[in-house]
Formats: sequence, C-alpha cells, structure tokens
Amino acid sequence: MFTEADTITDEEVISIAQRLTDEGRPVTPVTVWSELRRGSAVSIAAALQRWRDASQPAMPAAQLPAEMPHEFADALLNAAHRIRKASWDDAQSAIAQHTDSLSQRLQTALAERDEALAVYQTAEGAAADVRRQHDDLTRGLRASEETVARLQAQLAGATERAEASQARAAELAERTSTQDAVLAAARMSLDEERKAREALKAEVTAKSEETGRLARERDEAREESAAKSQQAERATQEAQESAARIAALEADLQAARAELASEREAHTARNADAAARDEELQRVKHELDETRAQNDGSRARVAELEAELAANHEVNAARQAEASAREEALQRATRELEEARAQIDESRSRVAALEAELATEREANAAHGVQASAGQETLARISRELDEARAQLNAANEEKSAAQAELARVSQEAAAAVTRADEAQQQAARLAEQLAEREKSEAAMRDELRDHKIALQTAGTAKEEELAALQRRLSAQAQTHSKAYDELRSNAEQWVTYARDLKQRLDVANEKILFIDARSTGEVALLRRLSTELERLKPDHELVFREAQQRVIGDKIAQQLAQKGYRYDPATAVMSKIEG
Repeated sequence: MFTEADTITDEEVISIAQRLTDEGRPVTPVTVWSELRRGSAVSIAAALQRWRDASQPAMPAAQLPAEMPHEFADALLNAAHRIRKASWDDAQSAIAQHTDSLSQRLQTALAERDEALAVYQTAEGAAADVRRQHDDLTRGLRASEETVARLQAQLAGATERAEASQARAAELAERTSTQDAVLAAARMSLDEERKAREALKAEVTAKSEETGRLARERDEAREESAAKSQQAERATQEAQESAARIAALEADLQAARAELASEREAHTARNADAAARDEELQRVKHELDETRAQNDGSRARVAELEAELAANHEVNAARQAEASAREEALQRATRELEEARAQIDESRSRVAALEAELATEREANAAHGVQASAGQETLARISRELDEARAQLNAANEEKSAAQAELARVSQEAAAAVTRADEAQQQAARLAEQLAEREKSEAAMRDELRDHKIALQTAGTAKEEELAALQRRLSAQAQTHSKAYDELRSNAEQWVTYARDLKQRLDVANEKILFIDARSTGEVALLRRLSTELERLKPDHELVFREAQQRVIGDKIAQQLAQKGYRYDPATAVMSKIEG
C-alpha cells in the first residue's frame, strides 16, 4: 500500500522520459518505474500520456465552410470549387498526420504490451519453479520428520530396556549382598569350630603331660584320649560339612556374579546401541534444520516474486488506463472523420480504413481487458498461496511448541539421569568401602591362619593336610574377592561414563534451545514480512491485525501443548503441567 512518500510529480516523470529519449531507450511505464523505484505505475502511465499529448503538435481545427446563400451560388461557383479543393488538401494532410500519430501510438502500445507480457511470463515461470522447489522441500521435510519420529520411538525402547537392565543389575547386587551375609555367617561358624579345636588341643596336651607323670593313670588317659579322638573326628566331620556348605555358597555366589557380568555386558551393548541411534537422530535433525532453512529461502523468493507480480499487475492496470485514453482519442478521431465525411465524400474509403484500424485497436483493448482479468486471477491465486504460507507458518509454530515440550521432557530425563548417576557413584563408593573392609577381614584371617598354622605344626603331620585345605580355600576366597573388586571398579567406571554421556546430552539439549530461539526470531521476521505483503494485497483481511495473529498463534500453541499434557495461557504466556 502506497503512502504520501511514494507520490511522484509530472516533472519527475517528464525528466526521466526525456533522459531515456536522449539515451535512445524506450519510454514505457515499466522503464520509468524501474528508474524511480517508487510511486504507482498507473500515475506514471497517466503522466507519460500527458507528456506525449503536450509534445505532439495540435491538429488544426477543420474550417467548416459557411453555408452560402442560394442567390450567391452561381456567382461564387468557381470560388466554391477552389475552397473545396483547398479543404480537400487540408483534410488529406490532417487525416494523414492523425493517422501517423495513431499508428505511432498503436506501435508504442503494442511494444509496451509485449514487454509487459514477457516480464509477466518470466515472473510466472520463476514462481512455478519456486513452487516446485517448495513442494519438493516440503516432501523431504515430511520424510525427515517421519524418520525422526521413528528414531525417537527406537530411542524410547532402548531407554526402557536400559532401565530394565539397571533394575536387573540392582536385583543381582542385592542377591550378592545376601550371599555375602551367608558367607560371613559360615565364617563365624568356622571360627567357633577353630576355637573349639584349640581348646581340645590344649586339653590333649594337658592329658599327655599327666600321662607322662602318672603311669598309673595311663590306661584312663588312653581311654580319655580315645574318647577325645572320637570327639575330634566328629568335629572334623562337622568342619568338612561346613566347608562343603561354604563351597556351595561360593559356587552360588560365582554364578550370581557371572550372571551380573553378562547382564552388565548386555547393558553396555544396549547403551552403545542407544548412543548410535542418538547420533543418527542428531544427524537427521541437522538435515531437517537444513531443509527448513532451504524452505525459508524458497519462501523469501516467493515473496519477492509476489512483489514483482504485483508491480506487473500495476503496470497492466496503467496500460489498461492508457488504452482507455487511446480509445477516447480514437472516438474523438471518429467524430472528426464523420464531420469530414459531411464535407468530403471522396474520403469515405480512407475513413473505412481508419474504422478498421479502430476495430483492431478495440480488439487489442479487449485483449488487454482479458489480460487484466488474468492478472486479477493471478492476484487471487497469490493470495491463496499467501494463506497457504501462513498455514505452513502455523504448522512450523506447532512444531516449535512440540519441540519445546519434547525439550522439557528431555531436560527432566537428563536431570533424573544425572541424579541416578550420582546415586551410582555413591553406591560405587560404598561398595569400595565394603571391599576395603573385606580386604581388612581377609588380612586378619590370614594372620589367624598363620597363627593356626604355627599351632598346628606342633600337633603333627595329621594336621598339615587340613591346613593346606584351609589355605587353598582362603586363596580361592581371596581370588574371588579380587574379581569382585575388579567388577565393582569396572561398574563404577561405567556409571561415571554414563553420567558424562548424560551431561553431554544435556549440553546438546541446551544447544537445541538456542537453535529454537534463533528459529523463532526468523519465523517472527517471516511473519512480519507476510503481514506486510498481505496488507498490501488485501488491506481489509482479518490477519493483517496483530491481535488476530497473536490469537491464532496462542490457540495453536495451547492446542499442541494440551496434547502433550501441558496447559498454556495465551494472556500470560505461562505453561503448566496438567495434574491427574
């Protein structure tokens, strides 16, 4: 829509027209408007018509001979013949001059029409190419969105499987702690049995000393020794049974730890698969962003072509006005020719030719009218395309709202994952402390074993086999504890790696927030430009007003967030979670 700053004067148009004439360039409304770059093409065409009318010499008015009285007819016959001949010559020269002027105007109009038609066809072809590119980009965008949705579903499945693996790992850790408690109870029982053996050994020593001093009591001592030997054998059998139970418990513990290790390996593989799918998702999103950027460029190109088409429509309107002015000039020429017929009968053939030219010019004007109708249809089609572009902008706003909701969900998941990682680190620290305590207990057990070995060396070679068996069991337990310590350390390292990965994903989510803000700025600029074009094409359209635009955007955002479980207030722009 034009303002007062776009008003031009006839002097500006005349100066540019004279300069173009001096340079040998064609003087048309399109060329003049391309030099000025402001004003209306209709006003430029009217100013050019006034300049051309002022530049052409005025035709001398036909001198109508006064009607002679009948009584003077015979006397002035010769004078009448001379006057008729002079009138014939003047009419012929005037008709020839006017015919040349009309021919020049007709040639100028045809040239301007051809130029405008060529510009219009070029712009229409460029607009068709841009529309095809827009359709291709739209199809690619839809395919990319479907791929993103599929990858998100796969990522959700992988996350669920990872959580199930974590629950399984926690269950196995609980079973391991239970087995450790059972093993500790068995060790306590073994310690009690060892104390009983030491007491028995002290008693046997006392009896041996008493047998050496008292020969008389040797038989009784032998009987007591036999009884004690039977008791020692029973204690040995009980110790062997306890050792068998301990071996069974250790076998169960080894099986549980092997199952835990396999589950951890599966969990690691699932995490790797999820990371690969996350990378694929990031790549697809990057391609989606590039496609949307190309789509924004095509929309800008469509807006430029729409502006050029609007300028061409204005030029066509100016040419139609000019054609109307020429039609009026031809009508005036027709009236002059009819007056010349009354005076000169011989000029009828020439007048018929001029009438044929007039009919041709009227057909050309009719063709201009058809072109103007086609231009109006093109304007309506461009308006429809502008509405479609607005619909696409609304869809982009919906995608933005969905991305914000998805970003909020990812942020919550990232916070929860960071919390789980911290808990895992704390658990790893607790396990390390438990392992240190277990190593201390093993060191104490080794000391006790060394003391027990020294004590058993005095009991004879019969106790060496039992000592070797105990030493082997303790070595096996030490190896088992070492493996458990290594597994705990690897588990802690895996949890630390998982926490770092979650932090990296949180950084990526922050980058997505920045990108969404930048894209929002671009979409606001596009919305303003579309509003300006819509105001120029349809000033009375409801979407021209900012309140209507904000109402449409607010309704779409509220609808999209309601589907995601959020409540949005357009008046305050506050988003809240729907409870229940």
